[in-house]
Amino acid sequence: MADKSYKGVLVSATDVDATHVNNSYTGTEKDVGSDPHKTEYNSNDDEYEEDQKDFHNQHSNERPDLFSSTSKEIICVLILTMAPMASSASVGGLQIGLETIGKAFDVDSATLSWALSSFALASGSFFLFFGGIADIFGRRVVLITSFIFYAIFSLIAGFMKNFIVFCIIRALQGMASAASIPAAVGILGAAYKPGPRKNKVMATFAAGAPIGFIVGIISGGICTEFLSFRAVLWFYAILWGIFSIIAWFVVPRTKNDIPLTKKHILEGLNNIDYGGTFLAIAGFTLFVFALSQAEGAPQQWKTPYIIALLIVGVVIIALFVVYETYVPANPLMPMSLWTTSWQFPLCMLIMSANWMNFTGTLSYYGTLYFQVIRGTSPILTTAYWIPQAIAGMTVNFIVALTLHRIPGKILMLIATLSFFASALLWSFITVDIIYWAIPFPAMILVVVGADVGYNVANMMTLTSVPKSMQSSAAGVFNTILQLSTAIGLAASSAVASGISSTFEEPLTKEEILKSYHGAFYFAAAVAGCSVIACLFLKVGTYGNGPKKSEEENTA
Repeated sequence: MADKSYKGVLVSATDVDATHVNNSYTGTEKDVGSDPHKTEYNSNDDEYEEDQKDFHNQHSNERPDLFSSTSKEIICVLILTMAPMASSASVGGLQIGLETIGKAFDVDSATLSWALSSFALASGSFFLFFGGIADIFGRRVVLITSFIFYAIFSLIAGFMKNFIVFCIIRALQGMASAASIPAAVGILGAAYKPGPRKNKVMATFAAGAPIGFIVGIISGGICTEFLSFRAVLWFYAILWGIFSIIAWFVVPRTKNDIPLTKKHILEGLNNIDYGGTFLAIAGFTLFVFALSQAEGAPQQWKTPYIIALLIVGVVIIALFVVYETYVPANPLMPMSLWTTSWQFPLCMLIMSANWMNFTGTLSYYGTLYFQVIRGTSPILTTAYWIPQAIAGMTVNFIVALTLHRIPGKILMLIATLSFFASALLWSFITVDIIYWAIPFPAMILVVVGADVGYNVANMMTLTSVPKSMQSSAAGVFNTILQLSTAIGLAASSAVASGISSTFEEPLTKEEILKSYHGAFYFAAAVAGCSVIACLFLKVGTYGNGPKKSEEENTA
């Protein structure tokens, strides 16, 4: 089985109102006056005082001083939106042509999964590292550099004739994508004050993922049908080459982007958490590799090297947590995210379950349903996915208008229920059912859950750290989602493979669909658990202004 539609690399962020918040990240519901971030900022009082001064000196709905005009602001936001778009477009563009790619490289289905898994493995392993790099060396330079290398590796990948080399270049492309997202989030998080304007900007940024996915499946479908799957990679090289040039002129320098002198570079290099970086990359790489490779291994989960890699990966991740807690002065992962309150871990658990469904099960098996069960062409499969992307953009627009009015707990409950309903619908799918009866509403519901949940979870993530650490926080969140995707794919594939193994080869379409049903039942069970967990979540409204009462602001 293959890794699949990674909308999960998108990120949005909205800081909680500075004068009146639901202090969800500390697990309490009380008026925190004008000092809501004190518990997070106690390690850096100067930064805290400076941020508080900024909060009170600018109205929440004003254009940031970094932009000289509204038009430049709009162009900048759109260019930053290309960061999450790069990841989803890359995966969507190749997912639609997997069958053609397998024939071109003459590889079996188990090996073919690495055309997508290599990208996700690299991006998931390097999110934390590049989040720290962006905070140290400047988010603007990291963003532009990542766009350039994304374009370069897209161009090179299109010329590769050897599948192993192709996957290596795809991994490098994933690393470039991993660098751009935390940098973009950090720029927007530092530029905008809490309020409706920031809500709209962050919702626009979050829309980059559905837009990227639709660009991917449309461009991938057209190129695969009429040209070659390689053409879509060259198309991305052209696009992100252009975006990197535009970014140079429109993306502003923030306080984080100081001139890179020799002294600053040396200080930055000394501040990098090398031990944490090594442990994170090694642990996550081994863990995700074992999960992704298990179904294609000779004895599947019983294969000795799969078991060994999985155990070693888990042990290294545990060592990473211990190391980050006690050793580095500037940890790769701010452990205060997890220790301040049980609310943040609960929110991450809910989103982990959501992403096990979204990119780990429903999107992938939905695509297989169209191509394997219905036998649709790449271009027709592309058409089937278009409504989901449109719905995703619409949902982000609605969320932008309601974040400061509807409590986050209610929004997250809507998200989890949407995932649950989508999984239930897919579990009743039949071979000949019409598109509008089940696939269409199921695809709409899953993107509602993904986009609504993402906005709420990212607000909680980024209000747990000061502005200088927002890129690192974005890296933490994206790492969790990438690992959740791998876990969801591995678990759902194990369920589907277990069911299909009970039938004799060759399998009929009805028998194959029964194995897909098993994966959808698994998704429904996971979604049901996330709905129950959501009942204990405490998240209020964001950017709602200082006049709103605490009772109104608490779910």
